[in-house]
Amino acid sequence: MLPRDLKKCLDAELFSKLSGISPKRLKTGGVFSDKEISRLQFIFYAVQCLAGAYNQRGIRQWFRRRRKQLGNKSPSEILTGDWSPADTEVEKIRALVKSLTASDAT
Repeated sequence: MLPRDLKKCLDAELFSKLSGISPKRLKTGGVFSDKEISRLQFIFYAVQCLAGAYNQRGIRQWFRRRRKQLGNKSPSEILTGDWSPADTEVEKIRALVKSLTASDAT
């Protein structure tokens, strides 16, 4: 089962694009492949990190906004097609979202 907050936060089109799972399959659920599960876990992680700094609209915009750190690509451009959380460009996205949760407290 997909986390409800994740499906609420990302619109169906963006969520489908990032996960590589059709909106119909996302709606009906069912069994997901290991690759799909790893993508969903990464997307969930990213959204959790972003939720500390952005509202739902801001999170959607974050995925669509081009970033210098990503070679002037948006995260949604990188998280399209046949991607894996272990890919170098995806690791850059992980670092960006993780930086939003870094605390200045020591």
